Amino acid sequence: MNPLKVRLVTLKPLRMACTSAYGTSPEIEAWQQMERFIAQTDLLEDSQSQRYFGHNIPDTTSDDSSYGYRVCVTCEGAIHPLNEVQITEFQGGYYAVTQCKGIENVYTTWKALDDWVKENKYRRADHQWFEEAFSRPGETPLEDIILDLHLPIQE
Repeated sequence: MNPLKVRLVTLKPLRMACTSAYGTSPEIEAWQQMERFIAQTDLLEDSQSQRYFGHNIPDTTSDDSSYGYRVCVTCEGAIHPLNEVQITEFQGGYYAVTQCKGIENVYTTWKALDDWVKENKYRRADHQWFEEAFSRPGETPLEDIILDLHLPIQE
């Protein structure tokens, strides 16, 4: 197995349009809601600067294995909430970040990143963790999607 490549990153505050879905695999539904929002707004007018984030919603797992997932896209200017999409201000934070290719590898890569943090001088922090996607689902096959996993840390 290749050693995990981890970099330390400070994310600056970000303004984001976010939508949430709940179920046994809510990621696709959350992305579909975001795609509808993108189609109704000029959110991607300057698509070179957009960043795509997602994360499980804490404390939403139920007995039937359903949970919540939130999709966020950075936004600037006059983007306003619409339907199921809310505008939020992310405060930023310090992260251990590693890259993952393919949705099927997300869980094991998160586990390896968490182990890396425990083995080094860091500990998990309380601010939001993220999966940053470099393409939107539908543009890239799920086995080819590249994600940066952002685990919040503190020294």
